[in-house]
Amino acid sequence: MKKLFALLAITATFLSCHNDDDAPSQQQAFFNLAEGNLWVYKRYNVNPNGEQLQNAPLDSVRVIGQEVIDGLSYYKLRHTNTTYHFEFEYLRVDEAGHLVDESGFVKHPGADVGYTDMYNGAYGETSYELREAVEQNIEGSNYTFVPYVGYFTPTAELPNVAPGIGNVIGYQQGIGRVIEKSRFVCCENDYVEDRLVYYELN
Repeated sequence: MKKLFALLAITATFLSCHNDDDAPSQQQAFFNLAEGNLWVYKRYNVNPNGEQLQNAPLDSVRVIGQEVIDGLSYYKLRHTNTTYHFEFEYLRVDEAGHLVDESGFVKHPGADVGYTDMYNGAYGETSYELREAVEQNIEGSNYTFVPYVGYFTPTAELPNVAPGIGNVIGYQQGIGRVIEKSRFVCCENDYVEDRLVYYELN
């Protein structure tokens, strides 16, 4: 993300398959990254005083094809709002059913509830955990999604920053990403939140 350097840089599907041959298709179906799929997000600034819609265009994210990187095939997604995102994003579902980017970072573990991970970044350490599904109304629509929660512990160089939730990303099976929020490093309770407002799926 180009202009969000001030943001905290923390920005297996169901295992009850009948056989291993079913697993890959079920894992792919969780994230539903079919070519042509489109999701549109609205961004908010949120703080203890309330929320405010960002004065910026919506971000439309479309799967435009696939691309091979280091011998692995990734779905290529195009973002229209390049103020907050790189234009292209590359994602794939790995053998464990986790959604990963081209660096191997787990963006979301799918339905692997209880999955944990650790990330050490420039600002501190983030411990991730995939929690049980929750229901929430997002922009007038009800979703049941699985939240992947990152708990942030700052480095000693940030003595005025308290530990706490740094990042939450929620995926609903068969729909995709419905919500994502990232905390500002400078402000304990301030964060940005992207909310799904529209989607078209193939």
